[in-house]
Amino acid sequence: PFSLLRLRLQFPIARQLLFNISIMPFLRATQIIAFAAKKKKGIKTISFKLVSTAGTGFFYTMRKNPSKSPEKMAAVKYDPVVRQRVLFTETKMK
Repeated sequence: PFSLLRLRLQFPIARQLLFNISIMPFLRATQIIAFAAKKKKGIKTISFKLVSTAGTGFFYTMRKNPSKSPEKMAAVKYDPVVRQRVLFTETKMK
């Protein structure tokens, strides 16, 4: 149970959203708080694919923060097409 006053004090961007509530009447107070928190922090993750080096075309999708781990990721994971654990390397999402 968040009061609107507390919401305005914690997240200044939530105040702008509350003034625009007539545009977005379907948002609840908790959704506004979550949206304001995301805006405040900023999303810094990128999505990428881990593609199998066995050549089967099987891939996993993952997310990472590039500022904390700028190097390309490689991992040994299970490939169900060849039914073995193989090396997966990072490639861009298209």
